[in-house]
Amino acid sequence: MEVAGRGELQLGILIETMRREGFELSVSRPKVLLDRDSSGELLEPIEEWSSTSTKSTAGIVVQKLAERKAEMTEMRPSGGGRVRLVFHAPTRGLIGYQGELLTDTRGTAVMNRLFHDYGAYRGDILGRRNGVLISNDQGEGGRLRVVEPGGPRADDDRARLEGVIAA
Repeated sequence: MEVAGRGELQLGILIETMRREGFELSVSRPKVLLDRDSSGELLEPIEEWSSTSTKSTAGIVVQKLAERKAEMTEMRPSGGGRVRLVFHAPTRGLIGYQGELLTDTRGTAVMNRLFHDYGAYRGDILGRRNGVLISNDQGEGGRLRVVEPGGPRADDDRARLEGVIAA
């Protein structure tokens, strides 16, 4: 079954209600619904994204949103060493960005999103930016060392860690 909705809250309520009623379900990564205009041009939802952050972190926010095909419409001082940023960004570029924003701004940013309009499709947006480590060769492991030697528990820790291999 495929469910379409607008926003995380709508879908979150539906999923939680189904879970409480005993349904077993799995949820895939969200997909943005695209549309076509009368001439056949592909359209996507554009949101007005606004945030206030410190002046020192505004640069990284601008850079990350530019990578997500957002266009800055406003940047102005907000008082107290903060900056207000406003962007028009495709919805698919904003999916999953809130956690990254909080990491980049050390939890100081406040973000708001509001549907703006449908606009021309802005092209591919890079997906996952974090890689994974894959071993392609047989390696050797060694024993873990107790980081802080000495102390009352050092012998207990050493005995417990005996034979543990770091891969």
